[in-house]
Amino acid sequence: MDYDEGFVEGDFVQAPGPSRGEYVAQITHTETSNDHIEANASVIGSYPDLPFRRGTEVKKADQRLVLETLSLPHEGVHIGTLRGFGTPLYLSVEKFMEKQVGVFGRTGSGKSYTAGVLTEELFEYEQPMVIVDPHGEYASLKIRPDGEASDYRVVEYADLEFNSAADRDLDLDSIDPLDLARPKQATVLNLRGVDTERQEEIVSTLLDALFLARKRDRIPETKVFLEEAHLFAPQRKNEPRSVIENIAKEGRKFGFTLALVSQRPSEIYPNIRAQLQAFIIHKLTDDTDISKIIKNAEGLDSSWGTQIQKLQTGEVLFVGDVIASPTFVEVRERRTKHHEGSEGMFQTSQHAQDATAVDDRQTELDEEVTAATVARLKEHINELEAERDRLRESLEQEQETNMSEQLAELETTVDEQREKIEDLHSKVRDREGSIEELEAQLENREQQLREQRKKIQQLRTERNALEGEASRSTPSQSENGEGDILDHPYVDRVLTRLQEELAALDKYERGMLEFFLYNESGSIEDAYFHAGGSPNSSQRYEKAETLIEKNFIRKRKRGEYVYALDDLIEDKLTDFTDQGNIDVAIDKIEGDLTTPAAG
Repeated sequence: MDYDEGFVEGDFVQAPGPSRGEYVAQITHTETSNDHIEANASVIGSYPDLPFRRGTEVKKADQRLVLETLSLPHEGVHIGTLRGFGTPLYLSVEKFMEKQVGVFGRTGSGKSYTAGVLTEELFEYEQPMVIVDPHGEYASLKIRPDGEASDYRVVEYADLEFNSAADRDLDLDSIDPLDLARPKQATVLNLRGVDTERQEEIVSTLLDALFLARKRDRIPETKVFLEEAHLFAPQRKNEPRSVIENIAKEGRKFGFTLALVSQRPSEIYPNIRAQLQAFIIHKLTDDTDISKIIKNAEGLDSSWGTQIQKLQTGEVLFVGDVIASPTFVEVRERRTKHHEGSEGMFQTSQHAQDATAVDDRQTELDEEVTAATVARLKEHINELEAERDRLRESLEQEQETNMSEQLAELETTVDEQREKIEDLHSKVRDREGSIEELEAQLENREQQLREQRKKIQQLRTERNALEGEASRSTPSQSENGEGDILDHPYVDRVLTRLQEELAALDKYERGMLEFFLYNESGSIEDAYFHAGGSPNSSQRYEKAETLIEKNFIRKRKRGEYVYALDDLIEDKLTDFTDQGNIDVAIDKIEGDLTTPAAG
C-alpha cells in the first residue's frame, strides 16, 4: 500500500473491504521508493473473501476497531496504553496467570519496572506471587512513590546477617512452602549478599517444593517472577535449571507459572525459552538476543528487529498467546516505588516517610492475607464437598439406571452359563471315555516296551556269548592285522573323543541311544520310556535334542528317529582306513555304550 503519513512498523491501519466492512491491518515493513513510502501490512483477525481493490484508501485505524480486532478485554491486567492511541490495554488475568511469560530488555530499558507493574496488577486480583530477587529491589512494593505505605502485603525473606531489616530469615530448614504462596501476598526471596552456590540451592529447593505443593493442591495458583533468569537457567547445567525447566514444561497444567526477567534472553537455556507463550520485549541491541526472541516469539520475523532496537524506555512490544498480534504498548506508571539494584539494597527506613507506619500497615495487610487464605481454604473445601456430592449423586443415579439393565444381563448370562455347563459336562463325559481308551493304549505300549527290553537283554546275552566263543576260536585281531588300527594316534583321538561324549551323557540320554542301537528306529517317547522316563515328560525332547546335536541319532521322518553313531564313526574314518578297521572301531564304541556306566 502507498501512504504519506508518518506510519512505522507495528502501527495499525484500516481499509474498507472489497465488498463490505472495515478491516484492520498491521504494518510489518516500510521502505522509501521513488520519493514515496511503500509499506507491507498483514490483516489481523478475519480476512476478506476477495482481495482489496487497487487504490483502496488506507488510514490510521480507529482505536475501538483495533481493540475489537485484538480481542482484548475491557478489564484485567493493565500494563499500559496502546502506542499512538493512549487507550488502556488490558489482558485477561486468567490467561496471564496460565502463561509462561518472558520480560526481556537490555539494562536500563525498564524491564524490572514493568515486572513491578505486573506484580501490582496481580495484587489487585489477590493472586499469590513469589519473587526471586537477586539484587534486593522488590521490597519497594511496600511503599508508594511518595513514601507512604502501599496496600500490598510483601513478605521479604533474606539473610538476616546481611539484611537485618528483612521480615524473615532465608533459612531453608525453617521455611514452610505453604507460607510462601498465599492470596494477596508477594513473597520476596532477597538473595543479595548470598553467594552464588547458596543462591542456586535456595532457588532450586524452594521452587521445587512450591511446585510439588501446587501439584498436590496445597497452595493456590501462583506466579513466580524470576529476576536475572539467565543466571538461574543458563546454557550450562546447574542445580536450579532442571527445576525451572520442569516448571516451564509442566507448570501450566497445574497453575504454577513463570515470569522470566532478563537482559540476556539468548543466555537462557533454549528448552526453557522455547516454553514461553507470552513476551514483553523492551529495547534490545544485541543481535543474538534479538534473533533468539524472534525465533521463539510467534508472530515476529526479522523485520521486527529494527523496531525492537528503536524502542524507548517505557515502551514494550507485547506478543504471544494472550494477544492477537504483536502490539506496541507504553507501560503505565507504577503505583509503588521503583528501586534500581544499582542504588543498593532497598531499605524501607531509607525511603518511607514513616517506616513505623509502613510496618503497621503490613501487619494489617497480613491479617487480610490470613483471612483471605482461610476464605480460600473454605472455598476449596466447599468445592471439594460439592464435587463429592455431585459424584455421589451421579453414581447413585447411574447405579439406579443401570440396575435393571444389569439384572436382565445377569439373567441372560446365567442362562448362557447353564447351557455352557451342560455342554462342558457332555464334553467331560466324552473326555473320560477318551482317557480310558488312552490309558488302555498306554498300558499296551508299556507291555510292548517291557517285552522289547526283555528281548534286548536276551540279545545282549547272546552277543556276549558269541563274542566269547569267537575270541576262543579265531585269531586275535592283532594277529590278522585289524586290531592294530585302534592304536593309531588319529583313530585313538577320534575314539577317545567319542568315548568322552558318551561318558558325558546322563542315564536318560545313554538309555535312549541304546534303544536306537538295538531297534534301529523308533519314537522319542518309546526311547525315553526305555531309558526309564515317562513318555509324557517334557524332558524327552531336550534329551533327544542332545543326541541329535551330537549326530548320535537323526530324524528319518515325522515322529521317527534312527541310530546314527555308526555312520558318524564311518564318516570320520572312511578316508583313513578300510571298512574292516572301521567295523572294529564301531564295535569298540558300541561295546562301551552297552557296558553299564560307572556309578
